Amino acid sequence: MQSRANKSYQDVIVSVLEASATRREAKGYLQKYASKQPISSDLPRTSTKDSEAATAKEDRPEPVNVAVVKLRLPQQLSSDALSGTAKTLSQLRLLGLLALVVVDCGLDADRRTFDDEAFRICEAIDSFGGAGAKLAGHVFVKSHSNGTSPVASKFCGDMLVEDLGMLHRALQRGMIVVIPSLTRKDGISSPTPAEGNETTIALAKFLSGLQLDDTNGDLIDGVPVYRRPTRTASVERIIILDQVGGIPMAFRPDISHRFINLEQEYGDLIASLKTAECTSRVANVKNHIANLSLAKDALSFLPPTSSALITSPHAAANTQTSASSTLPIHALGYPLFGFDNMVTTRKRKNPLLHNLLTDRPAFSPSLPLQRIQEERRACVQNAESGSATLVKRGMPVTVYPDPKVQRWLPPEPSSPRLRLTDNCIDLPRLIHLIEDSFNRKLDAQHYLERVNENLAGIIIAGEYEGCAILTWEHPERIDEQAVYDSGRFVPYLDKFAVLKNRQGSSGVADIVFNSMVQDCFPNGNLPFGSDKMDFKSFGKNLSDFGAQITPFASRTFQLTKEQFGQAEEKTQLPPDYIDLVKKVDALKQTHQKMLAVTSHYSNEAYDYPPNIKETFQDLGRTVSEKVSLLSSATTTAEAQAALVAPPSARLQPKTFSHAVARASLASSQLLHQNHTGAGEDQLATALEKYAIAMERVGEIRLAQDSRIQSSFLAGWNTTLNTNLNFATRARKNVERSRLSLDAVKAHAKGTTFKLGGHGDSRPEQQDEQELSPEAQEEIEKAEDEFVTQTEEAVIVMKNVLNSPEPLRNLYELIAAQIEYHKKASEVLSELAPIVDGLQTEQEASYRKSREEGL
Repeated sequence: MQSRANKSYQDVIVSVLEASATRREAKGYLQKYASKQPISSDLPRTSTKDSEAATAKEDRPEPVNVAVVKLRLPQQLSSDALSGTAKTLSQLRLLGLLALVVVDCGLDADRRTFDDEAFRICEAIDSFGGAGAKLAGHVFVKSHSNGTSPVASKFCGDMLVEDLGMLHRALQRGMIVVIPSLTRKDGISSPTPAEGNETTIALAKFLSGLQLDDTNGDLIDGVPVYRRPTRTASVERIIILDQVGGIPMAFRPDISHRFINLEQEYGDLIASLKTAECTSRVANVKNHIANLSLAKDALSFLPPTSSALITSPHAAANTQTSASSTLPIHALGYPLFGFDNMVTTRKRKNPLLHNLLTDRPAFSPSLPLQRIQEERRACVQNAESGSATLVKRGMPVTVYPDPKVQRWLPPEPSSPRLRLTDNCIDLPRLIHLIEDSFNRKLDAQHYLERVNENLAGIIIAGEYEGCAILTWEHPERIDEQAVYDSGRFVPYLDKFAVLKNRQGSSGVADIVFNSMVQDCFPNGNLPFGSDKMDFKSFGKNLSDFGAQITPFASRTFQLTKEQFGQAEEKTQLPPDYIDLVKKVDALKQTHQKMLAVTSHYSNEAYDYPPNIKETFQDLGRTVSEKVSLLSSATTTAEAQAALVAPPSARLQPKTFSHAVARASLASSQLLHQNHTGAGEDQLATALEKYAIAMERVGEIRLAQDSRIQSSFLAGWNTTLNTNLNFATRARKNVERSRLSLDAVKAHAKGTTFKLGGHGDSRPEQQDEQELSPEAQEEIEKAEDEFVTQTEEAVIVMKNVLNSPEPLRNLYELIAAQIEYHKKASEVLSELAPIVDGLQTEQEASYRKSREEGL
């Protein structure tokens, strides 16, 4: 049973990743949701009485990711629509997001209607297996605040959740919780219908650990002291399922918004929904306002990463509504910007599943409206049929010049105009944003000279997290005044930048783009180098681009299936090839280990003692130069001057031998200066000769290092960074061709995945079917490519393994070390008899002084 559940879990992930997510979005989803094991449905169940009597003090694991779903008027939904919605909620559970469904039948409905619809939803969810649904009644309590609470009303509302651990245990068992929007005044009163928005907000606060009231506080000296509530779950989504659908656009009330940035758009949207034009053309405006207000209120206390999704139950179920809910294009009375023949999307995306995987709306806000036509029908997805509006707290947007005050129009030549160097723009932060986004250095001076005199405006998202810079362009060799008089200035998008850490699902790019096309150029004059964007060509370009990335997408999907253990067939590589791969990997590791140590020969001071401190004057001249100067000195002052003589052109090497030489010479001179007897100080003389010898040894070591760098390190680095890289590249080509071959085979045999496991239940019949000539030809081409890449990789790897260069380079390393030790030995061998003679003289002098003393 557990293995079957895991397989179903993997089927859903692989299927939806194939249909929706990009690599970045898939990675983000897998890190947040799919990294955890599927929630087990095999935990022991306890009775309802025991569950409600248990205390909330038990050990709680990490909060699960949940979505609070408000389902409005489920009694008006057909069985198919309700079943489809339940199926989607079950799929969300498999994808790592548990739902708590608030059943809102309206204030006019009686208690029996609430109970019947709640049971109906539970039965629909249970029909899809898994952990099933949990009906949680008597959850909401209506309190009566006396107005003396010192806690902000944001966290202290009249609607509260009264739970004794039942919700927590149900979520830990992976159950979808269904809660009727009924409230009680106390423990003995009968439940009555409650406003759905209030109960949804109360539930989200309770799950987030933000519910504060008199019931979880103590009185100390008559003053209530509140205990911190326990966080039951991580509320990732607020999902509003209302038959009115997404929030309609002001200038096209029949089309819904795809993305709303509350920080920027909330006030204007509410005002536009209340206009006479909108109320006359859109039914249920009050419901739209209530839904948008619910999203705003909920997101105000949830984490910034949380979002709200407003859509219809039919969109959640991925089912068609009645024919009356969609309007053909010709019935709208005006064309959609004149693009009647656009190629439409192939599949109707489920907005809930797509949003979970990508944290984006099902259709990009920057996509032309006609691109989201419903499949096989010449009608737009309007606000009631199947659209969805993604709402995020977002960020403020600053626009210069402000389009609400001044329209974006070409300025008259020689008139005052906006420049990037104006005080209203933080130029250093803007430059940092552009450089970070494009990952290259910006020639700021050149850029300012190019755009400052023809700047149209700038859009800044948040704290310089994203921007769009637009300019006014005109044909060359035409006078600017003539261009202005003839109205031939064209808006052009010069820069569109988003900080790297804000790229992806954060919505910064959508926020900037929406502001550009809705606020700055609301009439469809999109700034892409022409007065109107050629969406037909744009659609064709998208198709061409899709054709180019199809091989990559198929390989990525095949690799994903293999990682999830879903691939039925995997082409095996030849044993000889695998053996060569192991040998090449061993050779690569050998080079890396050796170079990690021998690369120190490139560092002159690898044996320089770290505990000594030599001055600039100490390193100024060689020992030989100092000895020459000292030999010509006749007084102590001249000798001291020779030691501190001005440095030569190059500082002396910092090696151990050179350091010993400098220390020996300094010690020798110190003994000479303090010698008062007849003749020379033998130790001082020996140290001077030792200093000269050690300097020669140091120079021999430097010669050894230079030879090793040119004859060994250069050769091994070339092998590692060039030859072995060629082998690595060839192996990658083999892996790509293998994945492509397996993907072609799987496609030809019809091996794919379907949501909910509705694939072909007779795979053995598929294997028996003969492949079409076209499919067979495609497989043969992929096999030929795989064989070709494998043969080329074998040749490259054999060339790397059979190359004599590594051995030749190793011999040079050994030869350099032999030469160093040989020459160093010769130098020290010449010095040893001299020091021995001085030692003999010193010993004779010492004995003579002893005898004379006696």
